[in-house]
Amino acid sequence: YNRRIDIEIFDWQGNVYLAPDTESFPVPQYARAREYSLFAGIREEVYFSVKIASVERMYKNAVLRIYQDVYVRKENMKLSNDYYIGIYTDFASANTLAQKLNTQPRVNAEVVAFYNGNKINKVDINRLEINYPELSHLKE
Repeated sequence: YNRRIDIEIFDWQGNVYLAPDTESFPVPQYARAREYSLFAGIREEVYFSVKIASVERMYKNAVLRIYQDVYVRKENMKLSNDYYIGIYTDFASANTLAQKLNTQPRVNAEVVAFYNGNKINKVDINRLEINYPELSHLKE
């Protein structure tokens, strides 16, 4: 399996200090992960992911073995690691997965929206809802 980890280092103001240029590495086409191409193309505009856990340490659950598109986000170094599954361009697909996951023990799945790679907060939902009506599902 091609398990690539993309790392960006930020300075104290939140600006990107170091981001490796992975495109300049001579990696043959057959060795590149097709999932990353999909990931890079989808994470612009609005997309939805299913948050399955928020823990300070490593998350251990069978869900991690079942789904291949699990990723971890840490918005701030003082916060917990947030574990997500999938990148969906429509709310319905993400919500279907969240409902399916909530039937399993010790999983509290919720749909989270992102805009250009950043988590959308309640204020942004009101602003972006005009162009992205599916965000209205998250107003609850």
